[in-house]
This record gives sequence, structure tokens and C-alpha cells, in this order.
Amino acid sequence: MEENGPNSLPFGLTKFDNQVAGHSSKDGKSLSGLLKNVDGFVLKPLTKFPAGDNEIKFYEDLKLRDDLGLLREFVPEYFGTLVLQIHETDVKFLKLQDVTGGLKKPCIMDIKIGAQTWEPSAPYYKREAEEKKYSATKRAYGFCIPGYQVYELCSGKFKKVGKEVGKLLTKETLPQALKEFFNYNSGYSTFLVGCFLQHVIKLLSWWEKQTVYHFYSSSLLFLYDASMLKEINRNEVCESTLPWIKLYCIDFAHVVPANNILDFNYISGLTKLVDLLKSIH
Repeated sequence: MEENGPNSLPFGLTKFDNQVAGHSSKDGKSLSGLLKNVDGFVLKPLTKFPAGDNEIKFYEDLKLRDDLGLLREFVPEYFGTLVLQIHETDVKFLKLQDVTGGLKKPCIMDIKIGAQTWEPSAPYYKREAEEKKYSATKRAYGFCIPGYQVYELCSGKFKKVGKEVGKLLTKETLPQALKEFFNYNSGYSTFLVGCFLQHVIKLLSWWEKQTVYHFYSSSLLFLYDASMLKEINRNEVCESTLPWIKLYCIDFAHVVPANNILDFNYISGLTKLVDLLKSIH
């Protein structure tokens, strides 16, 4: 595949600008960041074994299993895999729906659910490294915030917060990050949080029953279009699903069979997230 120049991406591929967490490519040379192709799909590189194969298996299972039906509503559409040559290296990618498509002022927050972010089979060094990450907020809430981007109505500018800031959040400052994401000072946050609560509670009710999988290091992706906020009444109650307010489950490289046991790690984090959202509603 022809490339634009030295160390650049092949024609038809660009860095995905709306990525807020996970591995990224700041210089365009890394193979770890999300890409977007000319057809509008998001490409997620699968550079680690067996995590990459595990994620493919999850997406394939999701298409076939009836007991995962409700979860399917919250997962970006999967279009298979493809292999591309990037910087003279063959790289396999997941081909996924761009869930930010159509949002004019996309506000995006990645919330990683679960106090334990390593799968049970992980080696000791991996467990130790994961325990040190986001330890204050995982201990307090059973989840953490690796990153977010928000269009601030008050300033008329985008603000992007990465993992460096996310790792410094505490029990006291994490709620402030949520408020910032929901444009708390604009007067629209009550409406926004109410909409998201409906989605999260629906997911929680499914998780409290499912014994198919345990999800480690998996995230909820909160999305809304800030350009639409001024179209609504500040005192309006969210009573229906709006296309510009979305919630997705993402990142399934560390999903393992549940063996008919509830996923208490995920349930606990999701329950505390519901409680926290209610407190700022």
C-alpha cells in the first residue's frame, strides 16, 4: 500500500482524532493507536498475543449468542478483521463502527470498570503494574477515568484530558471530572446525567444476571454532542433515547469465561458509578 511519505500512514488511513484513552500514536509512527480509514471505519490494531485473538473471539461470540443480546445494543458494530502493511510491518486490525460519527462537538469519556483490571491468569508483574494504576479511584469507586474530551459551552473550546491526569484523580476530584464532562456549569448536566443513567442502569440490570463472561480492563464510553444541548430545555427530563447521547461498552481483550459465576468485580464498579451519577444528577 502506497504511503504519503517517510514514517507516514498509507493513503486512506488517518490517526483517529477522537481517541481519549488506551494506547495512542502521538507521532504517527506507533502501531498502537486507533486509525480511521477512508470508508469511515475505526481500525483497532491487534499487536499483542493472545489478547488480540481473545478480542476477536468475543466479537464473534457476540454475534451468535442469544444470551448476549442486550449487551449487543451497547457494543460498536463489528465488521471483521483486516491486515494492512504499516511501516513495512503486517498488522491485523479490528474493523469497527465509528461511534463518534455525526457528532459535531463530540464529548467523550472513557470509564474503565472494575477495581481489578487484570484477568486472573495474568502474571505477577502484570498484576503489580495494574494495581499501581489509578489506585485511588479504583479503591474508592471500583472504576477509573483514563481520559476524556469535552466541548465546554462556557468557553466555546474543546478540552482534552489524558491518562496522566486521570491517574492523579482521587476520591474527591473524580466527581469534579464527571461534572466537567457533563458541562455542569451550563445548566444542562441534569438532563445529560439523567439520560446516561437510564443506559447505565439498563446495563447494570443485565450484568446482575449474566454468568457468561467476566470483563477485566473493559470500559464504558460516554458520548454526547454538545452542539445539541442548546436545542433542549434545561428543565426537560430525558424520557427517550436520543441519537446524540450514546453509551458503549468497549475493549474486550481481557474477557474470560464466567463459569456460571456472577461478575462481581464489574457489578461493584457499575453500581458505584450509578450511585455517583445519581449524586451529581
